[in-house]
Amino acid sequence: MFSLKNIRPVSDFVRNAKAHVKRLEGTDEPEILTINGEARLVMMNIDVFQKLADDAEETRLIKSLEEGIEEAKRGGGVPANVVFAALEKKFAARRKKRA
Repeated sequence: MFSLKNIRPVSDFVRNAKAHVKRLEGTDEPEILTINGEARLVMMNIDVFQKLADDAEETRLIKSLEEGIEEAKRGGGVPANVVFAALEKKFAARRKKRA
């Protein structure tokens, strides 16, 4: 995902921000910024970041669904008819308040 050639001191980024931004806009590779020789920040194209965030969210969702399926297989969870009855009761009460 990243290349060792894209590790720069944050001071260089500050001095040459336009060049760094131009490079970042034209690539999928992030840039690692260091402070006192230690990697501290990651700069990347917003489209790359959004894809990374979307992929992470999808992974969390899949994991959550898999955990729910396993729980249901073990007999856990709440039966659908109980959930639907509770929702109907809740929303029926709201409808009465508005009427």
